[in-house]
Amino acid sequence: MIRVATVTITRPNDATPYTIGDRISTTTSATGNTGSVFLSLGETMYGNGYVTKCKLFTNVSGFTAALRLHLYTLASGQTIATGTTVGDNSAISILYADASKYIGFIDLTTWVSTAGSTFSIVDTERLCFQSAALRGEIAGLGTFVGILEARGVFTPTANQQFQIELTTDAYEG
Repeated sequence: MIRVATVTITRPNDATPYTIGDRISTTTSATGNTGSVFLSLGETMYGNGYVTKCKLFTNVSGFTAALRLHLYTLASGQTIATGTTVGDNSAISILYADASKYIGFIDLTTWVSTAGSTFSIVDTERLCFQSAALRGEIAGLGTFVGILEARGVFTPTANQQFQIELTTDAYEG
């Protein structure tokens, strides 16, 4: 079954330049910053599937920086260690503690600019996932969490928005 979910990240009210490996987030706070939750992808899944498409829009025309979206699948109540103590514009590391939850990443590097926005669409991905319940880690339904990372140096605009849409092909049953 095809499922689509969208999240929006509105970054802080500053224009501090990003460097390679910095997290793009809604807050500069380094506490409890758990990532963006993609509702309706993991919450209603009962098994395996693939992430098949990622579409990212930003409200800034002429945006060209490379970005990477890291994806995790979590069971209800589970958390990730990666990035949870890192605020916006701070370096992140993908932690070994999250290895069983990590699905992979999608690089967004090709951009189309319009009068009021810029977007990138990656529809060649097939990132396989399995729900945490099927992996035997915990009973219950799961969810998808994404962490956005700068893969190039760029100066953002204050309150710049990133709208991320993920499409999955989940096998129900």
